[in-house]
Amino acid sequence: GKALYNNVKVMSNYFGGIQSQCAVRTKFERQGNKDQYASNIASKINAKLSTIGDKAVSWTSECGEGRGGEDKLPWVGELPTMVVGVGMVHGMGYSSKSVVAASLCLDSGCMRLSHCCFVQKKSDTISDGVMKDIIKVSIHHYFIQNKCNPERILFYRDGMSDGNFPKANAEITNIRAAVEEITGGYIPITFVICQSQQLGFRMVPSVLTKSGGKPDTNVPSGTVLECGSNSFYLIAQGGMKGTSKPVKYTVYLNENINPGNGHYGLTMQNLISCTNQMCWKYPSATKAVRELPAIKYAKRLGNQVLASLPCLEAGCHWFGKRSRLMCPAEDAGTEEEMRPYIEMRNAEGAIISPGHRQHNIVEMPFPSHLAA
Repeated sequence: GKALYNNVKVMSNYFGGIQSQCAVRTKFERQGNKDQYASNIASKINAKLSTIGDKAVSWTSECGEGRGGEDKLPWVGELPTMVVGVGMVHGMGYSSKSVVAASLCLDSGCMRLSHCCFVQKKSDTISDGVMKDIIKVSIHHYFIQNKCNPERILFYRDGMSDGNFPKANAEITNIRAAVEEITGGYIPITFVICQSQQLGFRMVPSVLTKSGGKPDTNVPSGTVLECGSNSFYLIAQGGMKGTSKPVKYTVYLNENINPGNGHYGLTMQNLISCTNQMCWKYPSATKAVRELPAIKYAKRLGNQVLASLPCLEAGCHWFGKRSRLMCPAEDAGTEEEMRPYIEMRNAEGAIISPGHRQHNIVEMPFPSHLAA
C-alpha cells in the first residue's frame, strides 16, 4: 500500500541514489488503453534516467534555445538562473516534526530537477539552519550541472499564510547568508509566496459555454487574475473534473525587476508567463498541473519522508548499512546541535563519518533526480 510505496521511495532515493519506478499490475490490467498507460510510465522513467551527459527530457517548450543549446523558459533562459521550489509538510496530532523539502531546476527549461529534504521542529517557518542548507545544496547541484554559479535566484515558497508573511524576512536573510558563504558575493533574489490551499476563491467565466450539453463553469488553462501590483491568481490546469482551483502567487521581494546588460527584468508579466509555462513542465504528466512542478515534487517528497519517519527513527538496514534518524533532545544545546540528522553505521556497527552530521535526508550522489 501507500506505506510500502513511501518506504521504497525513501530507501531508493537515499541509499546510493537508486532510481525506482512503481507500477501496480492490477491497475495496468484495468486500463482500456494499455499502450497509453505504458507510455506514461515510460515518460516518468525517461525523466528519472536523465543524466548530465544525455540531458534527456520528455518534451521541450516553444521558446527557443537557451544557454548551451538547451530548452529555455522566458526570462529563466537568458542568464544562469536558479529556480527553487520549497514545500513544507507537518506531522498530525502530537507529532513534533515538520519536513521541509526543496526542488531545484537544473536546466533553463525547468524540466530536470534535483532535491533535498530536511526534518525540523514543528513550525510554519523554515529554521535558519535548514534554509541555509537548502541554498547550499542547491547551489552545489546547480554548479555541477551548469559549471557556473547562478547569477540570480527565483525562489518559490509554498505553505505560508498571510499572517506569516513578515516571517519571510528571516528566511530571505538566511538565503543571503548562504549565498555569501558559498559564492562569496551577492546574487539578486526574487521571493514568491505560493498559496494553494484554502483560498476560498473560485474563478468562473463571465459567459458560460456548453460542453457535452452542460454549461462549462471552468475557465481555460492559463487564465490569470491580477490583484494589486504584486500578486496574481493563476489557473494553469484546465478543469477536467469538477471546478478549477487557482493558486495565488505573491511577490514578496523582487530584486530582479530591473533589466540589465541587455536582459529583460522580471516584471509581473514576465513572472506570470514564466510561472505558467513551468506548470507545463511536469515530467509525470503530459498536461499542465495546478502547482509548479518544483513545488509539487517537493511536497510529494516531503510526504514520503514524513510517512517514513517512524521507520527511519527505528533504523533501516540496506546492503550492510544501517541508517537511523537521530533526534537530539530539545535542550541538547544550540539550534544547530538540536537538528535531526541521519546516522550511518556499517556492518560492524561503526559510525560512518563520525565527524559529519548528515541533515539532508535524501543526500545522494549526483545526478540526483525526480522523487516520483
